[in-house]
Amino acid sequence: MYNLTIHNLENYEKDPKIRLIPWALWENLFQHFISVYELSLMTLSYKEAIHIFLPRTKNMEQLRQLLCLYYAHFDRNDKQFWCDVHKKGIKSEVICCAAAITGCSSALDTISLSLMPDEIVKMIQAENYYASRLAAENGHLHVLNRLCELAPTEVMAMIQAENYHAFRLAAENGHLHVLNRLCELAPTEATAMIQSENYYAFRWAAVGRGHHNVINFLLDCPAMLGYAEMHEFEYGEKYVNPFIARHVNRLKEMHDAFKQSNLEDLFDLVTKSECLQGFYMLRNLIRRNDEALLDDIRFLLSIPGIKALAPAGTTPGNENELLRLALRLGNQGACALLLSIPSVLALTKANNYYIDETGGRLDLRAVA
Repeated sequence: MYNLTIHNLENYEKDPKIRLIPWALWENLFQHFISVYELSLMTLSYKEAIHIFLPRTKNMEQLRQLLCLYYAHFDRNDKQFWCDVHKKGIKSEVICCAAAITGCSSALDTISLSLMPDEIVKMIQAENYYASRLAAENGHLHVLNRLCELAPTEVMAMIQAENYHAFRLAAENGHLHVLNRLCELAPTEATAMIQSENYYAFRWAAVGRGHHNVINFLLDCPAMLGYAEMHEFEYGEKYVNPFIARHVNRLKEMHDAFKQSNLEDLFDLVTKSECLQGFYMLRNLIRRNDEALLDDIRFLLSIPGIKALAPAGTTPGNENELLRLALRLGNQGACALLLSIPSVLALTKANNYYIDETGGRLDLRAVA
């Protein structure tokens, strides 16, 4: 027996022992290499392997050894297995990480029985809440929930660790159920999670990996939609435009259903978040500068909550943002619709019809 290096998937799948280790772990944790000692832990019987088992001192080395034992000896009794490796000197935080990787929550239950409450907290805190991040990365929601149960005072710190790394890892690997749970656990942090590392969850994790369910989940956040719709070349045709089309159609259906029983009342959106999302959809429709979209623009402007944002914009100092965008693009139809709003027209007059911003393309005085 000797050290083994396998780089390609074909050879990996041919090896009866190595292929027991999931390919993602073989690539990232093992880095295509296994030592002769680690290999012996997989080839010997469980009784022989646990007898010769001598954990290394570094956590990552212990984790590799532990996973070799775990994946090779699947006929073990779970509880006995975790007791055995802990007695042999595997650290509790390493067992916690193994549970997060494999999804074996019984490891947490077994190891926590031998620890004091403060030791359980320290186990979960280890390496800046590494276990919770691993659970999110691997989509093991039941393990993440168990970690939260074992250390409820640490939930927010788990989520915020490494600038919301758990959220980004879950997005990167397409684990929508984990993203939903993280947002449930910390609803006030949802926007910060999405915006972390310059919208990493969307830019690379979702779009880069093609996780369409995650993309749509993220675009449902107004701040995310506001970012994505401005990057029309990268995200417009494939992601943003279909998302907006679906949402506008859904709003029209809601409007029609509302009108059936409220003929005299105006259909409106309830929350600030919904109105803000409507504003960004409206901004995108204007940006696309297509006459075929004017009916959708007119419809969105008929919703009071969205209409109220038209003159104010979303950021201080950027008043009449929509009109000025339409003006720069020469979108005359959108300009006319916006100027029919008294507050937009008043602001336009107060700013001399934005003559300095027209570039000679459009005279708002004529449109108004």
